[in-house]
Amino acid sequence: MSELYEAPESPRMTRAVQWLLALNIGVYFLQLTLFGSDSIYSALALDPARFPAAWWTVLTYMFVHAWLAHLAFNMFTLWMFGPRVEQEWGTRTFVQFYLWCGLGGAVAHLLFAPHSSVIGASGAISG
Repeated sequence: MSELYEAPESPRMTRAVQWLLALNIGVYFLQLTLFGSDSIYSALALDPARFPAAWWTVLTYMFVHAWLAHLAFNMFTLWMFGPRVEQEWGTRTFVQFYLWCGLGGAVAHLLFAPHSSVIGASGAISG
């Protein structure tokens, strides 16, 4: 007799993905309401002309988004794939991998596009 295959139930939402979604959406809300996009960009975008003096931007750039569709696409991708990876790897490893991918995106940008600034979670999400 053959046994029926039961696929493991995929998680709907995990802790780190929930926090990353909230952080990205929260920063976007602050962009629109309190600070304005120009202020946020100048403070948090990774701009090779200001690096390494503004060293923190290798982390902060990945939480700022240019427009709603930019944010929506990145967060949809995180929501679709993040919980499965986090459940498989564990929260700590998932967050470390996410941040390392974001740092990798920052390094790639500094090396290959030294004349423009960058924002968005695409580097971290693509990892």
